[in-house]
Order: sequence, then C-alpha cells, then structure tokens
Amino acid sequence: MARKPLRTRVVTLGSSSQQAPTHKKQAHHESLDVEEQLAVDAAVSGAPLKRATRGRSKYVHIWNLAPGTKVELPLNHENQPVGKEGRTFTGFLGTIAGKPNLCPIRYNSWTHIPKCNKEKCWEIVERRFIIPEDPGTFLAVKEWTLQKLSKMWRDRKWRMKGRKFKKNGNPTHVVAAASPHVDKVDFATLVTYWYSKDGQDLSDKNKKSCSFQKETHTAGSKSYASHVEEMKEERGVNVPIERAELYEKFYTHKDGTPVNDNAAKNIQTMNELMSDPSTQLDCTSSSGSIAWAPNDVYSQVKGSEHSGRVRGLGFGPTPSGRNTKTKITGLRIRSVEEDPKYQEMKNELDSLKAQVANMAQFLQQNAQHFPQGSFGVLDQQSPIGQRSSVASHQSENLREF
Repeated sequence: MARKPLRTRVVTLGSSSQQAPTHKKQAHHESLDVEEQLAVDAAVSGAPLKRATRGRSKYVHIWNLAPGTKVELPLNHENQPVGKEGRTFTGFLGTIAGKPNLCPIRYNSWTHIPKCNKEKCWEIVERRFIIPEDPGTFLAVKEWTLQKLSKMWRDRKWRMKGRKFKKNGNPTHVVAAASPHVDKVDFATLVTYWYSKDGQDLSDKNKKSCSFQKETHTAGSKSYASHVEEMKEERGVNVPIERAELYEKFYTHKDGTPVNDNAAKNIQTMNELMSDPSTQLDCTSSSGSIAWAPNDVYSQVKGSEHSGRVRGLGFGPTPSGRNTKTKITGLRIRSVEEDPKYQEMKNELDSLKAQVANMAQFLQQNAQHFPQGSFGVLDQQSPIGQRSSVASHQSENLREF
C-alpha cells in the first residue's frame, strides 16, 4: 500500500519585532524538504525534533473491497503467503488482531478466545482473499492464518505492556492512560492480570527464556518465505535454499557485518561446512522453498530442533508436522490419498472385494448342483442364524446315545 504523504506545515520565521526575512531567504525556505522543515520548526519552538510518521496501517482498501472482489493470494510450496500480496495479507491480519470485538485482549491465552470469534476472523479473510479449494491447501492456509493471528494478538498485548506497564506503578493510573484504540473494560482486565502474581511469574519466566537468545535477525517485517522467493528470482533458479545460506543473509547488516560476535562465529563455521559437498543437501530433488534436514549444516552448528517450530523456515513449519497432511511443513503438503503406498493398498483391497463378490455370486447361482452343507455354508433357504443340515444330522446322532 502506498504510504500517505507527510503533512507539511509552513511557518514564518521570526516575529513582528524582528526584521522580516529577505526574498532570497524566503525562496530558500520554500525549497526546504520535509525533514529540513521539521528541523526548522523544532529549532524555532525549542521542542525536541519528532519524526513525522504515516500513522497506523488500516488497510482500508482491503476492508472496503467491492462485493465479489477478492485479492489473489500467492503461496509457496509450504503454503506460506509470499510476494507483495502476501505482505498485504499479513498486514491485513494485523488489523483483524486489533479489533476488540474479534480478538479481545481480556483473555490471558489465545486458546481461551471463543471458537466463534476465530471463525469470524477466518470468514473475514475468506471473503477478501482467494483461498485454494484443494482441501489440504485450504486447511493449511486456515491453520497458518489462525496461528498468525494468535501471534499478532500476543505481540499487540506485549507492545501495550511495554508502553504502559510500570513494575512499581499504580494499576489505576495505568488503566486511566489507556489508548483510545482499545476497549477500556478489556484493558482494565488485562492490567489487573499484569499486576497479579500469575502475571508477574509468567513475565519473569518469559524474560528468562528471552535471555537465552544470542542473536536477532535483520529480515524486518518481511517474512522468510518472501525473502526466499526474491532470492530465487534473483538467482534465476527455482530450487530450494539451505538454511545455512539464509542464516548469513538474515543475521548480517546492510554493510555485510554480522549482528554480533556469536553470529559471526556461526556464519564462519557454516561456510566452512558448506564448502564440503558431502554436507550439502540435494536441493534439486525437492520442491520446497527452504531445504532442511535434522542433520543439515544449520543443525550441526545451532543444535537439533525442539518441538514447536523449525528454526530458519519462518512462521509455520514444525518438526512433528513435517509429514502430516494438516500441518505446514518443509515439504509440499500431500493428502494421504496421494501417497503411492496408500493407492497400492487400496487397489489390492478393491481387487479382493471383487473376487469375494464373484465367488459369492458363483456359489449362489450353482447351489443346486452341490449337496447341501458340502462346503460348510449356511442353507440359502434358511433364515440367517439357523443351523446347517450337517449340524442337524449331528444333533440327531447324538440323541441316539
């Protein structure tokens, strides 16, 4: 979405008691750009320089789409949104996560939000974006969308706490300083939880977990998936890229320097391992966007994967969901029906069913040519559950003794 133009404010320097500026100075003043104008305004007023921004992203053009009009959503092989439309899709989800009636902040966990609210969020998305009709892809995109909404909802509350919360402050004052964009009652409930023992304990636990993070990526708001698609276009080869290659791109600054010493050490080690062809993955036989394996170069340097997510793949993929049909994985999602082994077993079962049906039809058509009970089958003229003629004769013989 195009950025809104910055508003410029024309001021006249000096006052009535000062000498009026010359025409030359006026001409120079009129040619000032926005940043210079703001600097001049700050110098005159004595106020600190404040950078002008475009404000909150509202994605009004997506909310106000004409009925029957939808935005095409490009997906990669992992069913992650990519490209310009993918960034629009993700940004639009952020506006949904900020709606008090859809994603209330009074709940402590995303799992506590009513399911009907989540379905309403998905309906809003489905009415504005073209979602593939394939069942596997449809479920994967829906799951990715709800997971992304969950993260955005948590991030929104985290930003609120960073701006408003004071450890030794007064909760009443914090509630009074609520932003106009939030529901006041929900915000009061959230603040109460912040200052509760459970809230404080969880905050300390999360701070301890964050302290283990040794480096921060420089990918910005653009997703890993979008970065990878751009890299593949630049290379002109549609093959997956290893995680080790992406690590160097995402953990270096624009000038090429690593974000810190730990990242520099990891990059050097990965490059040394990647120089050996035996350690590289066969990316030509894979259809994904990012190639990874439990024993690839990235894992050798950063350690094995933990449950919940796969590092270096962006938002979505999980180790346990790599080969399932409803999870977003490092490989292309396939349903069970597309598995060759499943098709082979299904064909054998259908063949056996056909043979049994043919045999039953043959016996029924030729039953008069065989003595009753010669094959140990039930008398076709008798109700199901009655004994065969052989069993009847055996009972009569037993009674003779």
